[in-house]
This record gives sequence, C-alpha cells and structure tokens, in this order.
Amino acid sequence: MEKKKGGSFIKQAAILAAASMIVRFIGFLYRVPMTAIIGDSGNAIYSAGYQVYNFLLILSSAGLPAAIGKMVSERLALKQYRNAHRVFKVSLAFSAAMGLFFMVLLMLFAEPIAVKICKIPGAYYTLLTLAPTIFIVGIMSVLRGYFQGMNNMVPTAFSQIVEQIFNAVFSVLLAYIFIKQSVALSAAGGTAGTGIGALAGLLVMLFVYWLNSKSIKKRNRRPVKGYEIKST
Repeated sequence: MEKKKGGSFIKQAAILAAASMIVRFIGFLYRVPMTAIIGDSGNAIYSAGYQVYNFLLILSSAGLPAAIGKMVSERLALKQYRNAHRVFKVSLAFSAAMGLFFMVLLMLFAEPIAVKICKIPGAYYTLLTLAPTIFIVGIMSVLRGYFQGMNNMVPTAFSQIVEQIFNAVFSVLLAYIFIKQSVALSAAGGTAGTGIGALAGLLVMLFVYWLNSKSIKKRNRRPVKGYEIKST
C-alpha cells in the first residue's frame, strides 16, 4: 500500500512538473513577439502594472492551492468527506470575497496608483485590465487546491497549460491590435491576455468539477468515520 501511494505521489508530481515546463516554454515564446510589438516604453508600462497586480494577487490568494490541498487531503484520509467538501466551499466563499475586494480596490484606485506609485500614467489601463484577473485567479486557485487534495494533479496541470496558451495568443494578438491606437493601450492588451488566459483556466476547472460533481455528492453521502463538523 505504501509503495502504491508513493508511486502515485511521484506520478502526480511528475505531471505538475511537466506542465510547469510546458507553461514556462510557452511563456518564453510569446514574450519575444509581444516585447517586440510594444517596445521599451510599452514594456515599462506592462511591468509597472504587473508588479501591482502580483502584489495584490499575493495578498488575495497566495498559497491557497497548497493550503486547501493539505486540509482536504487530511480530511479525506480520515474519511471525513463532507468536511473535506466544506473546506472547499468555505475557501471558495473566502477567496471570492477577497478577490472581489481587491478587484474593486484596484479599479477604484488604478489612476492614483499609476500616477503616484508607479510614476507611469499609462499604467492606468494595464491596472484596469488586470483587476478582474485577481478575482478569477482566486476562484481558480481554490478549485485547483481541492483537486490537489484529492491527489489528482491532472486538472491543475491541464488548466495551467490551457491558461498559458490563451494568455500567449491573446497577449500578442491584442498588443498587435492596440499598438495602432497607443503604446499604453497595446501594453494593456498584453495584460488583458493574462485575464483571458486565467478565465480559460477557470472554465477548465469548472468543467472538471462538473464532470466529477456526481461522484463527489455520492462520496459525501458515505458514513463518516471520526469527528465531523455538523452544519447549522
């Protein structure tokens, strides 16, 4: 049994590692043409907006997949199936609230952040396009963590690849389209690709959850072993 579990862990880790390599490779490929399209000034705008986005993303959802995965796996090991699902639901509500808060915050203060903090007024548009991504990534992180807790890394790996493919295609495409308008809008087009990619990844995770919803409900009806928190 221990050997089987060890083999399963190695297999799942290998899947994530392979997905990570593919994602990095795609990321390298698309940044070359996008950098050429938006130029040095566009890259400065892009980077400024992205730094603010990454900071807020860390505050809202950093470490969520690992933390949720650990809590879910612990409860599943004890056959506390409903508790495991309750962890998922509570985490989803919390992440949605945090993501929505930081999304609205960034939208409301995008202009002063761009002007006074980034010192690049053109970053205003990149901040606006990145704001919804905070909410999307938060929801997606909970779903990924839930399946990781069930020792199933395939949904996470596949969604990461899909996310990066959409990110690459739309970042380059939108940057190319909007460069005719202005460099600032072209950089915003590049960051919009990040949001589109995240949305694609989220849709993959929602589809996987829907496919597994019947088995999850069936599992949650099983007799509970050990202590279980009762719903009020």
